[in-house]
Amino acid sequence: MPTESELRKYIQDLADFYDDQGDMTTSVFHGTTEKATIVNSRSWLQDPIGWTTIEDFVTNVIFFAGLYHVYARAVSREADENKTRSCILYRFDPDTGEPSTYGTTWGIPDGDLQLNRDGFFPDFDDHASPYLVPEAVQPVADMMNEIVGELVFYDEYTACGKCGQIIRTSPDCYEWQPDFVDTEDGIVHVDCVTVDDALEAYSRKRAGLPPAILSRAISEGRVFEIDHTWENGMHPGMNDDPEKISDFLLHHGITQWWWDVMPSQFYVEFKLVLTVDDTIALSELYHPETGEDISDRDASEKVEIILASLDVYQGYDTAAEMSKALKGIHSDHITVTKRTL
Repeated sequence: MPTESELRKYIQDLADFYDDQGDMTTSVFHGTTEKATIVNSRSWLQDPIGWTTIEDFVTNVIFFAGLYHVYARAVSREADENKTRSCILYRFDPDTGEPSTYGTTWGIPDGDLQLNRDGFFPDFDDHASPYLVPEAVQPVADMMNEIVGELVFYDEYTACGKCGQIIRTSPDCYEWQPDFVDTEDGIVHVDCVTVDDALEAYSRKRAGLPPAILSRAISEGRVFEIDHTWENGMHPGMNDDPEKISDFLLHHGITQWWWDVMPSQFYVEFKLVLTVDDTIALSELYHPETGEDISDRDASEKVEIILASLDVYQGYDTAAEMSKALKGIHSDHITVTKRTL
């Protein structure tokens, strides 16, 4: 069994090795001191997610620590006569700091891997008794967490192109909003990008301006958010088309705009964001039809009245079309695909 210092050095060396290979990237979650490691894809192994990286890393650590009996994965299938497998792809050699031959295995003493009748560990078999993890595992797990932190996948997280800290790029709830901007420097956290660069990246883009950027732009007096809400979604009547609004703006010489998008489970709400100058210019189009005196209204209120009167209907009711499609009635707008899991 290695000493604590030997195991700590091994885990750190192993993490550095995988980082050099491009399989893992260790940093901290943005704005925190909490460590995390992005696990990258291994396309050469036809592993688009990165599970083999995690398997290799964890397997190396627990075997180096001598915890053969907690290798929590099926070592074989029932059809495998010899009940063995090549359990890792890289065996990291702590003496040389290099991987050994591809496909080699750690030597596992006979009897340390206790399999049930199907060749699985008991915690992978509903018919077996629960497998109790020995107390020896927790110190090793704590040490791994201290050195590499939480293991996250590259298709859900990335490192900021400016500061290198880790940011989430994939939604984790219905109301999720991005806190990054896609720039020439790659994906950059909102704290690491200027308002100018963010506004340029999102101008006329059919996506919501990150809330933190919108808040900064408004507070700096760069933009107005027009206080009129449109909706598009799966409930009846939620059929507003942002392209109709975009066409109206282009028709009147407005060449840049942004959206404040408020997502939810079954629909999305959105508001228009304009520069101060464009808001003032657009407000001059307003011609009251009711005879109401609006001379004391500010520009954004006038634009709100203009936009509220626009016909932005997308041409069909999403809820009605979904109802037809689910009943087997042809829909020109909704396609139902049946899948068997």
